[in-house]
Parts: sequence; C-alpha cells; structure tokens
Amino acid sequence: MGKIEKIERIKKIHAMLKTPGAKVTASLLAKKLGVSVETIYRDIQLMQSSQFCAVIDFDQHEKTYRYADPSYELPLPLITKTDIPALCAAQMLLSRFENTPIAHEAHTIIANLLPSLDTQNTQNTCCRHISVIPSPAADIASDIWCDVLRALNSTQILEFDYKGKNSTEPVRRTVRPYELVIDDGMCYLYGYSEDKKALRTYALTRISHITVTNRHFIRPDDTQIKNRYGGSKFDAFSSDETFEFRIEFYGSGAVYVKERIWADTQRITPLADGSGIEITFRSTQTASILSWILSQGENAKPLAPEWLVDDWQDHILGMYKMIKNKVPQ
Repeated sequence: MGKIEKIERIKKIHAMLKTPGAKVTASLLAKKLGVSVETIYRDIQLMQSSQFCAVIDFDQHEKTYRYADPSYELPLPLITKTDIPALCAAQMLLSRFENTPIAHEAHTIIANLLPSLDTQNTQNTCCRHISVIPSPAADIASDIWCDVLRALNSTQILEFDYKGKNSTEPVRRTVRPYELVIDDGMCYLYGYSEDKKALRTYALTRISHITVTNRHFIRPDDTQIKNRYGGSKFDAFSSDETFEFRIEFYGSGAVYVKERIWADTQRITPLADGSGIEITFRSTQTASILSWILSQGENAKPLAPEWLVDDWQDHILGMYKMIKNKVPQ
C-alpha cells in the first residue's frame, strides 16, 4: 500500500474512533478497511507517533480502542488520492499569475502539502494532457506588493506616486485600499481615491514611492470590484455609468463571440441575412469593450451606444491615416 492509501485508512480509523458508542477493535477495522490486523496495528502506532500525536487508549478486556480526548482531531491538511488531481490542476493554473508574490506563496503551500506523498505517477496521469497558457507577466516590485497587502489587511491608507498610461509625470495619490485585483497577468489596486473622491483602479506596475500611513479607515461592506461591472466580464476597469451595448459580429468574429459568456445580461440573435449575429448586454466596462470590438477587425461593428460608434470610427480613421502616410504616393 502506498502512502496515500495509508492516509485514507487513517482518516477512516479516525472517523470510527470519533463515533460515539462505537466498539472499535483491530479486527473490526481490518474487516472494514480490507487489510490485515497487523496493518491496523501499524496504522494506530503511526497515529500515536509525533506525526499525529493522538492519545489512543486500549481496553484490555474488550480489546477496543478509543481516544483519550474525544475532542481530538487529526492535524490538517491530510491529502488523499482524490485531492491530488485538484492540487495538480491548481498548480498548473497558477502559471497564469507567474512572477507575482501570490503565485510564489501558493506554489510553496502546494509543495508543502505534497512532499511526503508519492504523487508523481498521479500527477503525471491527471495533468500530462493539460496545458495552461501563461499570461504576459507583470514586473511588480516586491516592496510595492508587500506594502499594498499590508495596507489591505490592516485597513491603512496608502500614499504613492502614480503615473497613468497617458500621463507624462507621476501624481501623488492618497487611497483607501479595498481590494487587490488580478486580471490577465496584471495586478491592480482597487480603492477609494481621497483626491478624486471616487473609486479608482491602479496598476501596481505604475505605482512608486509608496507609503503605508498610520491613518486607518473603515472598509464599506460592499467593496468587491466585480459588483461594479454590471455583470460583464472583460477586464479590471469600469466607468461609473452602465450602458446598453449592441454590436454585430460576422464570420470568425461571430463564432468567437458565440463560444463565450461575456455578460450576465447578454442576448445573442442571428442577423436576418444570415451573415452573423447581434449581441446586446449591459456593462460599465467601456474602454475594454472598444478594444474587444477592434480586436475583431472587419468582423465587428458597434451599433450602440452612439459614443461607442463614434470612438470606433475615430480609431479606424486613425489607423487608416497611419496606413495612408506609409503608402508611396
């Protein structure tokens, strides 16, 4: 029997010892678990060792075992054979967040769960035909990450310099940190800006000269950023207003859109001429939706809201001007 099977037996022995009024004998355990009495003796000795620290009394007259302390619980976690595929999959999914401290810590925890188990064969079997494509990793300074986590956990106000993607110089910000957001390999801080008097999202890669102040704040009950998206699932950014979107997709764009759920409110209907589909949904994620449409090129056309149509046309005209300027006259 391997180490995994032994742990599964120990968990079952523990459950029987915890059953009120049960007369637990070695022969009964051996019969129920399908092993020899000698194996049960060894399992009980292991439970009494420093690995589990269980104090088990033996009644010489009735030949029964019981816990000296009925409240005793096995030290957790105990990993069984059925747990390993999930842990292996979790380890693979962490590749989506490589180069972030949270991924390193999670890898360490999983590694600490498995070292005493012979998991190599199980891991190879359950994961050798699965690949997870990693996202481009963000280069986040460790001091930024640690200070943000410390402020989040202790509800302390942060001050830092922030350079927006369209800014030329950083600006000092004072923020009440609400949540750390991980999206497609990037990490963001979501919180209340005391400067803007509004909720804002900040990329950790654009934060510098951070200070965890001595000022504390009371975090509101509903501070999850996902509740601001209006049920859509695009990226970490949102506006303060919800819009109704109508977009047509054609060809491969239509196939791509039909394969996923982009918003809780989405409705997809085929176009009358059979050339594609129209999708409608509500969302606050305005900037990312424009990028989503542009990514499909000639296979996408927005219909509403009007400002989205105008922005889409401006971007196309801008790209056309770039092409025109490079074409020999």
